[in-house]
Amino acid sequence: GCRINSPYVVSYDPNPGHWNNERFFAVMDFVPGDTLRTVIERGEKPSRSLFEGVARSLMEGVRALHESEDENGKKETIIHGDIKPDNIILTPSEKPVLIDLGLAGKPRVEVFHGTNAYVPPYSIRGADREFSRRCDLFALGVTLWEWLFGEKPYSNPSIGEKPVIPA
Repeated sequence: GCRINSPYVVSYDPNPGHWNNERFFAVMDFVPGDTLRTVIERGEKPSRSLFEGVARSLMEGVRALHESEDENGKKETIIHGDIKPDNIILTPSEKPVLIDLGLAGKPRVEVFHGTNAYVPPYSIRGADREFSRRCDLFALGVTLWEWLFGEKPYSNPSIGEKPVIPA
């Protein structure tokens, strides 16, 4: 396993649980607060200072994933793979924490998983999808845009489409 040392990425127990010899599950730390999705749905727009602080913190969390190390200290890139407002908790002290590492893993191309609006169109290859650093950054950008403006930058992302800033 790898070590992810960031206050902006939830901690998981490295040993998965197993329900009735059927399904595996991961145990993560409890993080109090609301998801960014809940904040957006309440129509709460961030102040400039809050937005900048949260954006920097989330970029730090993504960097911690992308620059993680295995137990021997060897660099091991971990891609989150599903960054979106639903997978970010804003704590009562306004600290953002990335949660749900269910799709996290090494950079790869595999069968499509994720949430359409946060997956860059250039990463989709037929029924497959690329999981890469740039895909995590695209998803983070869409997420932050949605929080700032209250809506996604694209109705249906396609290559070459440019976002329009809401009035």
